[in-house]
Amino acid sequence: MNPTLVISLAYKYVATAVMVTQVNLAVEQLGLPFLHPVSEKDVEFIAPPRLVSFGGSVVTESFFFGFTDRGLAFIESKNFYPRGRSIVAEHEKHATRKSLVNTNQAYQLAKEWLRAMDLNLVRLEAECDPVVSQRFYYLEGGAPFGPLPTNGPTRSLPIFDVEWRARNPPAHRQGKGVVLPSVSVAIYGPTKQLIHLRLEDSSFSSRTAEPVKDFEALLAIPDEEFLRFPEAERQRLLERHLALPRLRPSESASGSQR
Repeated sequence: MNPTLVISLAYKYVATAVMVTQVNLAVEQLGLPFLHPVSEKDVEFIAPPRLVSFGGSVVTESFFFGFTDRGLAFIESKNFYPRGRSIVAEHEKHATRKSLVNTNQAYQLAKEWLRAMDLNLVRLEAECDPVVSQRFYYLEGGAPFGPLPTNGPTRSLPIFDVEWRARNPPAHRQGKGVVLPSVSVAIYGPTKQLIHLRLEDSSFSSRTAEPVKDFEALLAIPDEEFLRFPEAERQRLLERHLALPRLRPSESASGSQR
């Protein structure tokens, strides 16, 4: 096997602990609608640490959680646009609901969530311009599953996008006249719930750049040896190699639901 792609059971054990811990903390702090804690069975992918310093994903029935070099960086609701329904039908359904927030309140809520996710908001707003927009759709034309119209009268949707756009974005986030925001949050106004949170530029995170410390030592542990480890020895592995996010009392945003 290519040594760059090696993942030992010991590394998987610690990386899984990182992802499960960070997801459950985010579920609490962002008020995501979970009935049960995320567990090891929800970990779908762990990236080889020699290929990328840290990476992986946790997938549940309702959310996707993506990890990069500083830990949890992407949260996406899987059920906001259910499969099998047209975008036109979804627009018509959402447009009838009243939003509990306006653009300024959506901006403040997004900042609360980012603060709970250990983002350096002072640096983010010093280097990026915040842009808040409310989604809308065109009323005329457009087949249920065909191309959407691009002009004519519009109707607002109770969905808000809060983006922080770098004043001098790096080249890899530019393309075809579109610049990816450094950070973006989408909010569903009628419930004040998260649609997505995306940390495209992980440097704005205050978390350590090594969620798993000294991963080479974990890769060096043969799988057969790890399988013989008693629980106490596995816990010592966590103590030596696990860089947990800063724990503190819940800072769940107002209006969040469990």
